[in-house]
Amino acid sequence: MKTFLEYQIHRIKQDNPKRLQTLKKCLVKSGLFVDDFTEGEDCHLFVTAMPSPQEFEGIRIYCLGNICSYRVQKVKDTEPYGKAYLLDLQKTFDDILEEKGMKASNKDCVEAFIERIGKEIRDFFAQSMKDEDEFYQSEIDAEDKSDPASAMVLPAYTQDYSSSVYSTKN
Repeated sequence: MKTFLEYQIHRIKQDNPKRLQTLKKCLVKSGLFVDDFTEGEDCHLFVTAMPSPQEFEGIRIYCLGNICSYRVQKVKDTEPYGKAYLLDLQKTFDDILEEKGMKASNKDCVEAFIERIGKEIRDFFAQSMKDEDEFYQSEIDAEDKSDPASAMVLPAYTQDYSSSVYSTKN
């Protein structure tokens, strides 16, 4: 006989792929490119960044129980890294109901929800691009402004000292 904890974990593992499939439909409908990895042990979605920042290719969206979140991922076949950001779907939907009123049609609420989730992810990509540009610009601006060559990236050529090392073990 299963314990309550085993039952809950089993139920969560069954519900997560269904939730991610529904979320995938919303994201595709809002114009994002989504790869489905809901089969197997580590179920998640990969959303390709458009426009693409230099540092990463997209984000991984995953669910843990009722919580959906996303993390930056360099390439879709690797593990994500960095901070996890909450994708609060319930709060977003509650905000839409509050704005439109309780008498709003289901179709209007769902369309607004799809639009808002897609906008939130696109805004994340745009903000990431802006942060990258600011970072690279600050790196260039930090150089000595009186010397125009200091902002140029030049390869560092050094002498190979490996042939001049003598080992006492030989």
